[in-house]
Amino acid sequence: MLKSRDRSFCCGGGGLMLFYEPEEEQRMGVLRVQMASKAGANVIVTACPFCLVNMEDAIKVAGLEGKMEAIDLCELIERHLQTT
Repeated sequence: MLKSRDRSFCCGGGGLMLFYEPEEEQRMGVLRVQMASKAGANVIVTACPFCLVNMEDAIKVAGLEGKMEAIDLCELIERHLQTT
């Protein structure tokens, strides 16, 4: 993704952004999901419960439900352990 690591930004769950109501298409979570989609991602992995909720919601708003999913890092590890 173009905006990652030291150039990344919040999903919208931190800094009380959950209580700010911008237009749905302008939500930071939706922007992040769109960036991930453009990068070819079909899974977004996070260890933050706020990010997980925001990404799940943003996937629905962006119309990517069924094409992309948000999972917790522990879920990724569990899936990997089940396949080995």
